[in-house]
Amino acid sequence: MKSWLLYFFAIVIALFSVAFSANYIYADYKIPTLSILEKDKLTEISVEEYALRVLLAESQACTDMECKKALAVSARSAGLYLAVFGQNHKSFDACTKGDCCILLGSSEEVTQETLAECKQAVEETKGMALFYNGLPAMALFCLCGGDFSGNCPQYTYLTAVENKYACEIHTKTQIHPYSALTPLLLKEIDYGRADENSLLVYGGDKKCEFGIIAGKKLSAAQIQSALSLNSPQFGLKFTAEGIQSTSAGVGHGYGMSICHGNKMAAEGWSYQRILEHFYPNLVLKNLCYN
Repeated sequence: MKSWLLYFFAIVIALFSVAFSANYIYADYKIPTLSILEKDKLTEISVEEYALRVLLAESQACTDMECKKALAVSARSAGLYLAVFGQNHKSFDACTKGDCCILLGSSEEVTQETLAECKQAVEETKGMALFYNGLPAMALFCLCGGDFSGNCPQYTYLTAVENKYACEIHTKTQIHPYSALTPLLLKEIDYGRADENSLLVYGGDKKCEFGIIAGKKLSAAQIQSALSLNSPQFGLKFTAEGIQSTSAGVGHGYGMSICHGNKMAAEGWSYQRILEHFYPNLVLKNLCYN
């Protein structure tokens, strides 16, 4: 953790109780930065620039201004978390590949109108971030959370919430050959053996926790990877033609679902209300920094 950031958040935590009723935190300090390894090049960017670049990367799905503002706050919060705690890397805070897999856009990839809208969303929410117990929260987000945004095992303050609008675009049905599971099962299976000796177990957030396929227990992540499914929210049906999968959502499925947030914004939801829906355990605060 960076020493100046420790000092920064020592001030923040000390003033948190004083500022609680007013919903802001005064901290006369510079804007926090984080180091990003991008295309094998290490760069230092502020959390405000990080928020903007996330918006640029997600601009096709996040079109409504209130959704843009909500995503700007989520991204800024995640950037703040990474700046303070990092992501298990020694020489940088996060990267655009590997276990981080952060998507960052650039001004060259979007129209001038989109760039202006993204800048407006970042500017109008400047300094706004989500906290848990007085510390920056990892406010995860994904393209589409399916029917539910799930319970995150790593960041337990991200709990399951129902996504209020159906998303047909990111619901996908496919047929896979039984051989796709052979490397996991270490044996070949057919329709009869799979159908009689298989089941899937789900959590309260409708995400698969594990499956028993042809008598062998497999994790949801193993099944998702073997069948190249877009989401951990999936169902399987064993047919004579192959394994039929139906998956809902795209991405890890935790925190804010961008496509659902965009629909909520189109229905008149403010960005504050969208954030309250997806992050019920987090507190929105304003960091007033120089």
